[in-house]
Amino acid sequence: MSIGIALLDDDHEIIMCLTMRLQNCLEGREDTASLTDICKRLIAYMEFHQAREEKIMEACTYPNLETHREDHTRFIHDVYAFMDRFAVQRDAVIVREFLGYLRKWIERHMLAEDNGMRAFVTNNARAHAVAESFGRINP
Repeated sequence: MSIGIALLDDDHEIIMCLTMRLQNCLEGREDTASLTDICKRLIAYMEFHQAREEKIMEACTYPNLETHREDHTRFIHDVYAFMDRFAVQRDAVIVREFLGYLRKWIERHMLAEDNGMRAFVTNNARAHAVAESFGRINP
């Protein structure tokens, strides 16, 4: 799925890759010691991505910006709650719940709600310039 800004599409790809790495940890295909590191990287990347996305929405006067921003805030709050629970209990069940939450988020938010911006960002030079101003970070 393409939003219309390559950097946002790249962000979504990276988020899905980090989610797959969590799945790999749970299935034993990746060292479970990296689980916390992957979660931290995912949180940091999501915060970066959401800041970029919100600035792009501001630049193109996206009408659903406030609702979208509230959803982002709720997501980050929920992710930190999962991380806090995992830090205390170190239980794979929490990671499975977190993974299920991420999958639903990707499906509902990234694949559906973010799609609503396409008409506002396509061929919008200002939105593209804002996206570029954020650059890239290493996930």
